[in-house]
Amino acid sequence: MKRISLLLCALSIMLLGSLNVNAQELKKAYFVNMNGVELTEAQYNNLLKGFSHDTINTMSKEMIDMLKDDTNIKKVTTTKYVETSTRYVNGIAVNTNERELTLKEFNAAPSTSVITPSEGARFAANDFVETNYKRINLDITYGGSVSTKYVTLTNVWKTIPKVKSFDVLAIAPGVASISFNFSGHRSGYQKWDGNTINYGVDSGNWKIVNSSTIWKKGLGLSQNLVDDTTTSLENSITVVFLCGADPFPVRASYQHATSDVSLSQSQNYTLGTDGMGGLIKFASSVSSKYDNTPGLYAELTLLL
Repeated sequence: MKRISLLLCALSIMLLGSLNVNAQELKKAYFVNMNGVELTEAQYNNLLKGFSHDTINTMSKEMIDMLKDDTNIKKVTTTKYVETSTRYVNGIAVNTNERELTLKEFNAAPSTSVITPSEGARFAANDFVETNYKRINLDITYGGSVSTKYVTLTNVWKTIPKVKSFDVLAIAPGVASISFNFSGHRSGYQKWDGNTINYGVDSGNWKIVNSSTIWKKGLGLSQNLVDDTTTSLENSITVVFLCGADPFPVRASYQHATSDVSLSQSQNYTLGTDGMGGLIKFASSVSSKYDNTPGLYAELTLLL
């Protein structure tokens, strides 16, 4: 009997040890993002329901903690495909034409910038038309607590633009009364040729625009496109809005600089539906330096 008791004790110790090891394995970090936030495999895969790998990789701890264990993650998405043709005279952008494409047209478009001499141009090196293509997504992601909404604007260049200066991404909700807690509740990235620039909450490239008027309150991020980019380029921002409004409408705009601008020039704007892309209203001294890319609108409606 004494031997049986000793055997049972030994088995119990082994079982407890095994359970402890398994518990530690479950808690072991499967993924660590650029801000040092650790996620288990289950948490990482759960977040993929609402965000891309690159967004998860650059989100703050505060943003991740609110959703990492939420199994009810859902999102709504709006997408635009845009062709941009910019005419340059003496190397200076003089006008830009935008055209929205179907997915079929976008897929058939060239994968490199198209440079053609301007009609009647004497100096093709300085007088030309550049045509580029980009895909723009606007996502609203939410979990079990619908009062917390994540809005993500992402621009993916199919062709790399010739001019690389400060492009601007901006988001504004269509709700008059909304809580703005941007301390740790915003993130952004620029991904070029496989490299990632992480724009944290402390980056001086952010601009918060306060207003009591609908569509005039929001924020933007200026990103200086990397000059060495040759093969791939993606720009994105994610913002958390604490708002229980239903429906929840949001506007977003991505504007590409067709001429060299400084950071301060790129931040010289207000927000409003009369701005570029229906949102970014640059100062008159700056507006001619941007391409007026069409904006996006998305609306989250939960009530049937």
